[in-house]
Amino acid sequence: RSMGQLPSSGKLLLGTLILALLGAAGFAYLQFAALEAPQAPTAEVPTPGPTFTLAPAAPSTDTPAPTGEPTFAPTPTPEPTPTPVPTPTPTPDPYPFLAYGEPEQVEVFDSAAGQWVYRSDTLSVEIRRETAYLGKASMNYYVAHVYTRDVDSFYSTFANDRRNGRDRAWPEDMARRYKSVLWFTGDNLIQAEPDSKGILIRGGRIYSTRRASNALAYYSEKQAFVIYDRNAIDARTLWETGTQDVFSFLRLADLVVDGKISRGATATTARNPRCAVGMVEPGHFVVIVTDGRQSGLTIHQGFTLVELANLFLDEGCTLAYNLDGGYSSALIFLGVKLNRHGEDDGAVGNVGFSQRTLPEGLAWGYSELCGTLTYDG
Repeated sequence: RSMGQLPSSGKLLLGTLILALLGAAGFAYLQFAALEAPQAPTAEVPTPGPTFTLAPAAPSTDTPAPTGEPTFAPTPTPEPTPTPVPTPTPTPDPYPFLAYGEPEQVEVFDSAAGQWVYRSDTLSVEIRRETAYLGKASMNYYVAHVYTRDVDSFYSTFANDRRNGRDRAWPEDMARRYKSVLWFTGDNLIQAEPDSKGILIRGGRIYSTRRASNALAYYSEKQAFVIYDRNAIDARTLWETGTQDVFSFLRLADLVVDGKISRGATATTARNPRCAVGMVEPGHFVVIVTDGRQSGLTIHQGFTLVELANLFLDEGCTLAYNLDGGYSSALIFLGVKLNRHGEDDGAVGNVGFSQRTLPEGLAWGYSELCGTLTYDG
């Protein structure tokens, strides 16, 4: 039958068959062609190299100490800090004074042993008797150390209230009148040999403007003595420096200056009873009074000025000044005269030896005990 004579369904079936045959033939051809075609070389896939991994760190060969069970030490309870006890400030030793407020006292009054001591809370006076020898001859002298911390403890005394520098009285009477703890001879003011002296001032009053001798000035505020050369100072200038008391006795009366024996000490080699004052330091003074002019081969006539100067150096003085001596020299402790000189001629102090009357004297301290004691030597 021709295509045209076939029904529609047949035509469709025939077409489907033809397409299937064509498809199978095409597939077979492709398979054949593939077998005949040369094979392309297969690319080599690189073999992966060996993989390196880091070995773990070798364990330490040190065997660790066993930890053990943890222990817990109890926290120590701190010791309580002791409250510091404040160290009390030590009370300064008042020596050579008594403690403030303590009543004055005479600690020693022993004329046989040659010792006398007075103390208060502002003044201390220590006196000892010494003996000097010259060949077979001997002679006593008295050394008084004075310590003071009262600016008013040093002062001048006068024979009476006229204070004219000429009227005279017994030294013991002056000392008792002023109730002096320690009294000693001054420079005799203008009663004797005024032309041989230098500047004289007492209590701020100028008695002499002469400059025949070096001057010894006392400054109460500093509690100190100063020696002035006679050619370097005048009375008005000295007064203006604040001093109320200036002393002078004969030419070149200074014995020790700056810790050395001065030229004044070599002015004479005569031996006489002596009276002089010196200073160790401000507030510490030395008074030396010597015996002399006594008869007998075993008692000599006194000290030279150089010998006297050496006594002050022995006591540690940096300056010393000579005052009126001879029969004028006197050292009185609480109204009792200690030194002796001259002969018993009836004109006596309370120890029975010759003594001049004087217009003035120098003193330290005031005490109601003055005049209540008697010489026991």
